[in-house]
Amino acid sequence: HQPFDPILKRTESTIKGPDGKKFKVTKGAPQIVAALVTDETIRERVRAEVQLQGAKGIRCLAVAITTDSNMSKWAMLGVLTFLDPPRPDTKATIDAALEAGVDVKMITGDQVLIAKEMSRILGLGVNIPDAAGLPELDENGKAPPDLKDKYGQMILSADGFAQVYPEHKYLIVEALRQMGFAVGMTGDGVNDAPALKKADVGIAVSGATDAARAAADIVLTEPGLSVLIHAIFVARCIFQRVQNFINYRIAATLQLLIFFFITVFAFPPDKYYCENRSVQYFYANGTAHEPELETGFVQFCGAPADPAEDETVWFNPGGYSSCKNNYTESCDYKVKCPTYFQLPVILLLLITVLNDGTLISVGYDRARPSPRPEKWNLRVLFTASSVL
Repeated sequence: HQPFDPILKRTESTIKGPDGKKFKVTKGAPQIVAALVTDETIRERVRAEVQLQGAKGIRCLAVAITTDSNMSKWAMLGVLTFLDPPRPDTKATIDAALEAGVDVKMITGDQVLIAKEMSRILGLGVNIPDAAGLPELDENGKAPPDLKDKYGQMILSADGFAQVYPEHKYLIVEALRQMGFAVGMTGDGVNDAPALKKADVGIAVSGATDAARAAADIVLTEPGLSVLIHAIFVARCIFQRVQNFINYRIAATLQLLIFFFITVFAFPPDKYYCENRSVQYFYANGTAHEPELETGFVQFCGAPADPAEDETVWFNPGGYSSCKNNYTESCDYKVKCPTYFQLPVILLLLITVLNDGTLISVGYDRARPSPRPEKWNLRVLFTASSVL
């Protein structure tokens, strides 16, 4: 038995009949199975039937069997028809995605008619060509160097593609990414794994194969895609909160920097908050007393001839505070104020804590999701923060 091959698009089994004869049976895409049959009339009948059913949205599988002892000559047994309608919530999900600014493209291995009918039912465009005009991987398995320039616009303008192979899905995703789009890809099979891995956001739907799950960034555990729309709006709310956080952080930082810059250079303490003057260095009872000019408030004492005339000037509280009235000798001493602004550490810590409290509220604030996809614009971000 040969399992289904997404490249060959058919499965094949070798069977031994009751009479001991062996034969092969294959089932797969009608155009692939019909190509095994040499009778052109049968091919045309299969093609016409597939088109007739496809116009109604009915899918088809063809079945063929070998008729010779070498198992090389194929005969068509018939065409199997079945319905595979979209989920009831699929159209609402696609409508919500389109309203949110997310372009949706259908990429399928089904017949073009089936793809167009499904696209029409879901409210998408019907510009869905087959894979004939899509690029191919080179001999080294790499995308062509002219992928974006030669195929980008064609891929962007199409509403989807039908009868594609796994490499086409990969190249479509790569072309859109090269054009600067953020691409999400949904899939469930082994043939979807390369495209899921290449996409910015690979999404394996419920019931996907292990290969698709391993290649995807997100694995859905329940049927349907409506959860993706909810995830889009949640992500946009998070983006808004992050943007608000950065706006406030930049604005608060610039505010503090500008405030300290102006304070340090425009308001020196020796001109606005204290006075440079002389104080007497005195001896009391033969012991020298020097006021702590840099750490405490200084009590300026009068001249020895008139010790009652005391004058007090405040300067950095916490230091020398006594004035002796019995002098034996005195001389002038220069009191110097600082020439730059000094911020106590406790105040800096308080500013930081208050800013962090505001940032926490901004991070949990109510955010309204943008109706269009978000994108970082650092120039606008810094300009808005500077104005604030």
